[in-house]
Amino acid sequence: MTSSTPTDKKARLKEWRLQQRALARSNFPLADDRLQHFFHRLDQILETASCTHSLTHAAAATADMGLTEDESEALFDWCEENGGYCDCEIAANTRQHWEQVRSST
Repeated sequence: MTSSTPTDKKARLKEWRLQQRALARSNFPLADDRLQHFFHRLDQILETASCTHSLTHAAAATADMGLTEDESEALFDWCEENGGYCDCEIAANTRQHWEQVRSST
């Protein structure tokens, strides 16, 4: 049995975290610039309209972007998987997940 030093354990943990972030990035439903546009557009809408605890405003943002039905469905599924069950949760939870994963190296 080989023993691991604290340095070895930290290195393995760091490698595992990098792999998990890469996996999360590969699950983004749209290209990074399109996700940025989506979150920006949703924020713009929510500046003047309150959350109705639905996906009404998120759907308006995807329509403004010209996303296909399949692209929108994939986006909404991904949002839900990452804490976005309504417009305000997408703007907060899902956006936070996206920002953390995209900025990590």
